[in-house]
Amino acid sequence: MNAKDILNKFGFHAEDEPISIYSCSPVCRATQPGGEYIIKKTQSPMLKANRLMAYTTSLKESGIDVVVPVSMTTDNPMAIDGAMYV
Repeated sequence: MNAKDILNKFGFHAEDEPISIYSCSPVCRATQPGGEYIIKKTQSPMLKANRLMAYTTSLKESGIDVVVPVSMTTDNPMAIDGAMYV
C-alpha cells in the first residue's frame, strides 16, 4: 500500500503521494488545520504497538519531552496490510 492510502486511512487527505521524511522507514508528514502530524510504521503486533504507546505516554506524563500518539477518530495504532502504523 502506498503512503497516500495510509494517510487517507488515518483521515488525512493527500492529493499527491507523500515522500517519507526518513530514508529507512515510511514516516510521512500530514498537515491539518489543527497542526502537523506524523504517520509512521511502528512495532508489530498490536500488543507491542500499544505497549510502546503506553510507554511513551508515561514518559510524557513524567515531564520528559517525547513525541506521543494523538487521539484520533480512527484507530491509532492501525494495522494496514500486515504492518502497524501510528
